[in-house]
Amino acid sequence: MQVELTVRAGREVGRRYVVRMGQRFVLGRGRDVSIRVQDEKVSRRHVALELRPEGLYVSDLGSRNGSFLDGAKLEPNTPTAVRPEDVLQIGDHVFYVVTLGLDERTKRERARTRRLDEPLLPREEFDILGEIGRGATGRVYAAHQKLLGRNVAIKVLRTEIDVDEETRQRFLREGRVCVRIDSPYVVDVFDVRLSDGRFYLIMELVNGLSAKDKLYGGPLSIPEALLIGEQVALGLSAAHAAGIVHRDIKPAN
Repeated sequence: MQVELTVRAGREVGRRYVVRMGQRFVLGRGRDVSIRVQDEKVSRRHVALELRPEGLYVSDLGSRNGSFLDGAKLEPNTPTAVRPEDVLQIGDHVFYVVTLGLDERTKRERARTRRLDEPLLPREEFDILGEIGRGATGRVYAAHQKLLGRNVAIKVLRTEIDVDEETRQRFLREGRVCVRIDSPYVVDVFDVRLSDGRFYLIMELVNGLSAKDKLYGGPLSIPEALLIGEQVALGLSAAHAAGIVHRDIKPAN
């Protein structure tokens, strides 16, 4: 499941943002937020949105002018369930909430994938929050690491395809190298594990929008596109210095 926020009023009318399972987005006027809202009535860190297995929740972060859900003012720092077609207002900005469900075929396929992939993850250590991405050979889940009290991303090799030994060894090699990369523009890899004969990576869970998500609302501004390009180049440079070729550069990544 994922949730789409559409700006209905404010400076960016028509722009869309997507929140996926396990993600936590902070909206505000500051620079250290997931979605930056250019509105003088909005606090630097105004409101947080988190998509959990049971649904979308919104929390006002003690903002100066308050946050309103369907006209009702939210209590500060109190998670409140958001329903489909609810309207969230912060300052002069109004967001319309739409839950994007899955068709029956996708539901069946993902249910099958959960049966195949999730048992290899130690349940005494992790609570699986949901799938947040997939590629040609791997799937990525958001998970809560109980002992450390943090959310992480876990990448596993897909089980419904025939993964050869070369692919498994490349997966392991890249995991080992990524652990050694120290760059603010590359996702941290905390550990490489082996279970049931398959490797999986425990990685930093990054909250925020991909370039693909940002493009939902139309073309990026030139300064924004240049900033993203610079950060991607710096991340790739760090990876190349460690001997890694990315092989799949695209806005979704």
